Amino acid sequence: MKKKLVGISILFLILVALFFSIKNNAKAETAVQVTSVSSNSLQVGEILRFDYRVVSNASDFTIIALPDTQYYSESYPEIYLSQTQWVVDNKDDLNIVFVTHLGDIVQHGVLPGNHDMQVGGQADYYQEYFPASRYEDEIWWGGSFSQNKNNYQLFSAGGDDYLMIHMQYCPTLEAVTWANEIVKEHQERKIIVSTHAFLSSTDAMRLDHCQDRSDGAIAPSILWGKLIKNNTNIFLVLSGHSPGVARRIDYEGRAIHQVLSDYQNMEKGGNGYLRIINFQPASDLIQVTTYSPYLDDYLRDDDNQFDISFDMAGGKMPMGKITISNGVDKCTSTVEEGGCELLLTTGGENTLVATYSGDTNYKSSSSTEILVFVESE
Repeated sequence: MKKKLVGISILFLILVALFFSIKNNAKAETAVQVTSVSSNSLQVGEILRFDYRVVSNASDFTIIALPDTQYYSESYPEIYLSQTQWVVDNKDDLNIVFVTHLGDIVQHGVLPGNHDMQVGGQADYYQEYFPASRYEDEIWWGGSFSQNKNNYQLFSAGGDDYLMIHMQYCPTLEAVTWANEIVKEHQERKIIVSTHAFLSSTDAMRLDHCQDRSDGAIAPSILWGKLIKNNTNIFLVLSGHSPGVARRIDYEGRAIHQVLSDYQNMEKGGNGYLRIINFQPASDLIQVTTYSPYLDDYLRDDDNQFDISFDMAGGKMPMGKITISNGVDKCTSTVEEGGCELLLTTGGENTLVATYSGDTNYKSSSSTEILVFVESE
């Protein structure tokens, strides 16, 4: 066990650079589009009408989920290395902002599964190589409970602020109470729960029994009732443990998506398959795909490749105002009005700048230029 965790600890150091780029309180970009410019004549003293719109330029971003990797750690380290190296190599192209491990194990968003604890719930080697002190100075670190068996991280992307909370295999009631406090302290954030055991391969919230490798006994259905169901900012639950794949949606005033991915029963303990969870804020869409960097292969069945509809700030029409000005003359109106009229008093070549501002979900301003020539009287 100790040799296994030492190897994992060294292996995952290559992921450290990935998380230095995570920023909190990020705002989405916008783009001003002038759709038409109309006037009977372009002469000084004439009124020029501009029609415009403002659209979100919120960037797509990606979360990677690594399920049940214990057999890679034990027998196939080259598969584990192919996964983590692929994440680093594709960080920029996919705008990967977070990596979570679903237990049995990764750094930076990590939780202990039953293979990471001993009888009675002790997790000596986990706590030796993945203590909270390892992460406390990172800007994305939120905090932990019960010697880092439960923890949370903060990140922002696509115009929204997120919180990822990791719950150990069969958490204790005290851990669930702690998690509730964290969730309630961050009502403004959209929350993902990553836990080792939640869904079965038949999409039931079921765990036949909490094995003796846990100090808790909170089964999935109890975790649902005590944490997930009534906290309205929780929208996604990720889990592993049960070999297979499954997903379900429950409605409690909002859609709560629950997703199982665990490939440990495949050849070589999973053949390196991981989940790519791509958020597309401008479309209010999350696309989930399953890929193996080790095999360079996708699983394309409906349970491994699917879409989730989810309302993100980047998908909303920006509110606020547009000002169009050449430095002397200007007109201002709201985004909803869709246009404004400008009285031109300056002849010759006019560089008009259309500037958007005013929605706290977006960066402070964006602009575009329009060049017109105005004849003097």
